[in-house]
Amino acid sequence: MALFSRFISWGRHIHAVVLVSVVFALIASPLIAEAQVQSKLKSAICTIVDYLFTLALIVGIGAALWAAFQYMTAGGDATKVSGAHKTLTYAAVGIAVAILAGSVPGIVASLVDYKDALQLCP
Repeated sequence: MALFSRFISWGRHIHAVVLVSVVFALIASPLIAEAQVQSKLKSAICTIVDYLFTLALIVGIGAALWAAFQYMTAGGDATKVSGAHKTLTYAAVGIAVAILAGSVPGIVASLVDYKDALQLCP
C-alpha cells in the first residue's frame, strides 16, 4: 500500500514538475531565440527542454492512469471518487500546461523574428 501512497503523492504534485519545466522553458527561450547563440549550447538546451517536456507528459499520463485506477477501485465511496476526480483534473491541467510549455520556444522565436522559427530544435 505504501507504493500506492507514493503514486498518490506524485499525482498531487504533478503541477510542480510541470511548473519547473515551464519556468525552464521560459528561461531557455530567450537563449534559443538569439541568433548569436553557439550551436552546442543551443543543442544542449534543446535536448534538456525536450527531455523535460517528455517527462512532464509521461508524468501527466501516469497521473491520469492512476486517477482511472482510483475510479475503478472507489467502489462507490464518494470521498474516493472525489479524490480520483481531483487527480484527473490535476493530470489534465498538467498535460495542457506541458503542451503549452513545449510551444513557448517557438512562440518566442516567432515574436522576435528569429530566422527558422519553426526549426528551433530540429
